[in-house]
Amino acid sequence: MASPSNSDGSLAEASQRWTHSRSFSDPTPSLCIIGHDDIPALSPEQPSSCRSTYESVLYDDNTNEDEDFYSSLDSAENKAKRSWLQSGFANGFGSRLSNIGSYLRSFGEPTTSNDPSRWSMGGKLNHVWNNFKYGKWKMRPHEGEYEKEVSIWLLGCHYHPNRVDSETRDGFQRFFIDYHSRIWLTYRTGFPPFPGTSVTSDCGWGCMLRTAQMVVAEALVQLHLGRDWRWNPNRNESRKESDFLLHNKIIQLFEDHLGADLSIHRLMRIAARNTENTPIGKWYTPSHSVALLKEALKDSHSEETEALRICLCTDGLVIKSEVEVASEEWTKSVIVVISVRLGAFKVNSCYEVHLRNLLSLRNSLGILGGRPRHSLYFVGFYDKSLIYLDPHVAHPYKPLCLTSHEDSTDASNRWKSFHCRMASKMPISDIDPSCATAFLIRSEAEFDETIRNLNLSQVIDVETKEGDRKRTSDPIFTAMDEPPLHLCTTEECNGSELLVAIEDHDFEVL
Repeated sequence: MASPSNSDGSLAEASQRWTHSRSFSDPTPSLCIIGHDDIPALSPEQPSSCRSTYESVLYDDNTNEDEDFYSSLDSAENKAKRSWLQSGFANGFGSRLSNIGSYLRSFGEPTTSNDPSRWSMGGKLNHVWNNFKYGKWKMRPHEGEYEKEVSIWLLGCHYHPNRVDSETRDGFQRFFIDYHSRIWLTYRTGFPPFPGTSVTSDCGWGCMLRTAQMVVAEALVQLHLGRDWRWNPNRNESRKESDFLLHNKIIQLFEDHLGADLSIHRLMRIAARNTENTPIGKWYTPSHSVALLKEALKDSHSEETEALRICLCTDGLVIKSEVEVASEEWTKSVIVVISVRLGAFKVNSCYEVHLRNLLSLRNSLGILGGRPRHSLYFVGFYDKSLIYLDPHVAHPYKPLCLTSHEDSTDASNRWKSFHCRMASKMPISDIDPSCATAFLIRSEAEFDETIRNLNLSQVIDVETKEGDRKRTSDPIFTAMDEPPLHLCTTEECNGSELLVAIEDHDFEVL
C-alpha cells in the first residue's frame, strides 16, 4: 500500500492520479478498485507485463487524507487473493453463517443503552458479527470493468470512459466524480436504539429502506443543488460554502435517530401505526419502503422537504391526475415511483433497453431493485450492466452535529462515509425482475415531456382522456390521464388499506 497522499484531499486531484497510472505496455486502461483494508500492501514496483490500471483512491475513516491503492493484475499472489474474495466465500460462507447473528443475540440481557461499554454480552457479540458480515471487506475488487469503448450513463448524464473532453479531464474521472457525489446510505451499527427496544442496527433487514432513502436523498440534491452539482470534501474548493452546508443538512435528514425527519427510526414509527407486530427486523418491499417515506415527507417540517412529495404508482399504471393531486396542483415537486415486474423469474431481454432508456433521462432518480431480498440502488448503466450503490456495508453510527470536544477533521471524515468510491455494477440479466423506477417531476410540463419521451422511445404505452392510444410492443408501464373505472386512486386508500393494497399489488407482471 502506498503511503497516504499528502495532497489537500481534493477529489479532482485524486481522480487525476488515475490518468498517471497508465504507464504499462497495454494502452487500453482497465479498472481495479480495492476496498479499504481488503488486501495487504503491494509492492510499488509493478511488473512491466502488468496491464495498465487505474489507481483507486479510497478514504480511511480514521484519517483526513486519502490513501492510494494499487493492484498488479498479473501477480500470482494477488490473483489468489482476488480469487478468494471473488469466490463463494463472501456470499456462500456468509449465508451459511447467517443464523449466527440470532444466536449471538440470545446471550446476555437486552439493553437500551447506546454506550458500547454498557452493552450486554449479546449486544457486543452481535455488534462484532454485523461488522464482520457487512464490513468493507465485502467490497471486492473489480477488474477492467470500464475499459470498453462504450458510453457510461449516470442518472441522465453521459460519459465516455476513454475520451478526454475539451477541459482535458478524462471521461471516466468525470463519471467517477459524479458517482462519488451521490449520497450513499447504508447499514449503520451502534445508533440510538429504536424506542422500547435494544436494537441498535438495521443490518440484515434494512437494505430496501436504505435504498428508498437514497432515492429521496437524490431527489433533494437535484431539487436544491441541481443535477450538475458535485460534492467535494475540501470546502475550500467547493463552489459555494452554502451548497456544502445544504448538502450536509440533506444528509442529516436521514441521520439514525428519532429526531431526524426521514430517519429509519421515523420510518419504523410510521410502520408501527399500521401493524400490531413490531416492524423492526422485517424485510420491506420497494413499494412498502416508498410508502413509509411518503408519510415521513408529509410529517416533515424541514425547510428542505417542504416542497417535495411522493406519488407511488402500482399495477404498472402512472395516472396523471394522481400525480397532480400529490403535487398539490403542481405547486410541489413529486418523486414518481412506479413498481413493475419485468419477467417471471428473470428480466426479459426485451426490457433491457427500456431500463437503459429510463436511466438516461435527465430527471431520472434511478431504480430500486437488486437480487431477491438483496436491495441495490441502480443509478446508471454501462454496456449491458447496471451501475449501483450498495447499502450492504455497515458503518458505525457517529452523530453528525459537532460538539465542543470534536474537531473539524473528525467531522469531515464522518461525511465521507456517505459517499461511495466503489463504482460497482452487475449484468442486467442478473437482477431481480421485481423493481421500481423513479423520476423527479417539478411541473406539469416536465411530466408531459417525460411521458412523451418514454413513449417515443417505445418504453411505455400512453392513453389519454380523449381516448387516444399510443401503443408500443413491449411497454414497461402505461401512462393514463385518469384511472380506469374499476380502480380507486391511491389517495382514496389510506393507512393500513394502502399498505395492504401495496402488498397485494406490489408488482405488475409484464
